[in-house]
Amino acid sequence: MVKTECPAGTLAPDCKPAPAARARTTRPVAPVASVAASPVPQFQSRAAEPAPLETAYSALSRGQWQEAAEGYEKALAANPEERDALIGLAYVAHRLGRESEARERYRQVLRLDPRNPTALAGLMALNPVDSQDQMQRTREAAEQHPDSAAAQSLLGHSLAGAGKLAEAQQAFLRAMALEPAVALHVFNVAVATDRLRSYGMATLYYQRAIELSEKAGGPALSGVNHALILNRLQDIKAIGKPVAASSAP
Repeated sequence: MVKTECPAGTLAPDCKPAPAARARTTRPVAPVASVAASPVPQFQSRAAEPAPLETAYSALSRGQWQEAAEGYEKALAANPEERDALIGLAYVAHRLGRESEARERYRQVLRLDPRNPTALAGLMALNPVDSQDQMQRTREAAEQHPDSAAAQSLLGHSLAGAGKLAEAQQAFLRAMALEPAVALHVFNVAVATDRLRSYGMATLYYQRAIELSEKAGGPALSGVNHALILNRLQDIKAIGKPVAASSAP
């Protein structure tokens, strides 16, 4: 089946630079990945999984969008109600800038499964609304789907956008606990922790995000900006000594 997470971007309200220990030009805290990006499909093999879904996900994981789309289309030809394929096509369409197509694919999923957390998260990401309305909708989605990393991550973004950093950090931590190998979840935790000025722990999370990103194939596939993290780590060094490595999450 497909599970999702939200991929990288920037949050609208810019973060202020953290105070440095010595006079120097500091870079702002890395912005939390945006809810304006579609969740990244992930694949878990099923015993009777059609071959097109497997090949499509393999292509998607390599960033070969056209090949992935062709595989998902083949899966849909065999089963027009294959939700994994519809979600995969929605993600590919968004990555290629075809937002109308991505919306329609998510709506197809919701017509089949009105409470599907992946499709709800993707569609909300593509349709920004009033912040209070968005907050309520994302809270409801997270409460209704406590085992969905996509729903928890989307709530984290809404909370961060409203300046509720401590709550956002907890939502991102829940997403990370559900999908610990997803670099973007760890990155979001790192940024929220950084903005709460817990620099030592933020350093460890940033380092872990890069490690997981490299395992996933690098920034283009993980959605984690390595250069942004490395620049921020330089600034954190000017603030104080990070916690010991043995305390890493």
